[in-house]
Parts: sequence; C-alpha cells; structure tokens
Amino acid sequence: MIFKKIKFLSLLLFILFYFSACGEDRAASEKNNRNGVQGITAYGDSDGDGLKDEDEVNIYETNVTNADTDSDGLTDGEEILIYETNATNADSDGDGLNDWEEIFTYETNATNADTDGDGLNDWNEIFTYETNATNADTDSDGLNDGEEILTYETNATNADTDSDGLNDGEEILTYETNATNADTDSDGLNDGEEILTYEINATNADTDSDGLKDGEEVLTYETNATNADTDSDG
Repeated sequence: MIFKKIKFLSLLLFILFYFSACGEDRAASEKNNRNGVQGITAYGDSDGDGLKDEDEVNIYETNVTNADTDSDGLTDGEEILIYETNATNADSDGDGLNDWEEIFTYETNATNADTDGDGLNDWNEIFTYETNATNADTDSDGLNDGEEILTYETNATNADTDSDGLNDGEEILTYETNATNADTDSDGLNDGEEILTYEINATNADTDSDGLKDGEEVLTYETNATNADTDSDG
C-alpha cells in the first residue's frame, strides 16, 4: 500500500515538472517570436559569431541568424568583444569608411571620425586631401593638416608649399612670411634666400629703406641690403 502511494506521488511530481518546463519553453519561444527570432536558445550561438543568442536579442539587438549584422566585414562578436564598434552600424563613427576598412585597410580608429585629431575626418583625409589620417601633420612642417587645408591654404603633403627653402610652419609661425608665395615682399629674392643667406627682412622689399629693393641691391648693385649707406660715404 505504501509502495503504491509513493509511486503515485512520484508520477504526480513528474507530471507537474513536465508541464512547468513546457510552460517555460513556451514563454521563451513567445518572447523570441516577439523579437522576430525563431528557435534561439539561452546558451546557443546560432550564427557562430561568438555571441550567445540570448545576448544578441536582449543586449546587443543584433541578428542571431547573421554573423555580421551590419555587413561591414566584421562579425558581431569581433565588433562587440574586440573592437568595441557598433555591430548594427557598418560605419560606427560616421566618417564615411566602414569599420572593416578602418581597422584592416587604413588602420584608423573605427570609433573616432578624426583618428589623428587634426580637424579633418578620416574619409576626407584619405579620399579628398590624400593626407595621412593617422598623423596630424602629414608633411612634418609644424602645422597640422587641418590648419594647412582649412586655415592657411598650404599643401598639407608638402612641407615647403612655395619651394622657397623654408617649411610652411617656419614661414607662418616664426618668420610671418607667406607660405604660398616664395617671394613674400616681391623684392626679387625668395624668402629662404633673404632669411637664410642674406639675413634681410623677407616681409619688407627695402630692408634698409634706401630706395632700392633688396633684390636690386644684392643681385644688381652688390650693395649691402641691410645698410642704407653701404660704403659709409654719407
């Protein structure tokens, strides 16, 4: 008699457990269907992207049946776990380059539109200005690429835009000469010659105010362009 009671209770517990488990599975299935996902499991990885299905649906809002939700060439797992990019947006930083290109082709930061902080976004540097998107001063002239292009209108890929022997940074920041005009004061001598060779004023055509341009003094009359009375004869 006791044995029959135990058997009956065991059967009853089994039936209760069975229907309880079915109820949980049904609830999970309904939740997944509401999210537009069929047949996911809490610990499975349906698309093999390295993320659990449950996390894709509930945390990352990625597609559990597509390993690369945004079709940028990186799996969702790589984007989230390694590169910290947006797995639902092919261009996480909105600079015009997709995340895969930034990471594997251009070696730029896929989460920062201006990798080198020079004031130009990565796409513009690569495709418009042909500057280095990972180096703020592509030509190493002392001016960053954004300043050269947007402010001074100098060549950000040529350290000496006007080929006068002075780099653009020196002309603008030190000598206050025109970095896009080899002869700032139009005296017949280029700025580099005036400053480095003759030690005369590259922003004043007549350094010694004697009525002769520096170029005339140096090239024609062979007088001292820094002394109004070269021979001190009064």
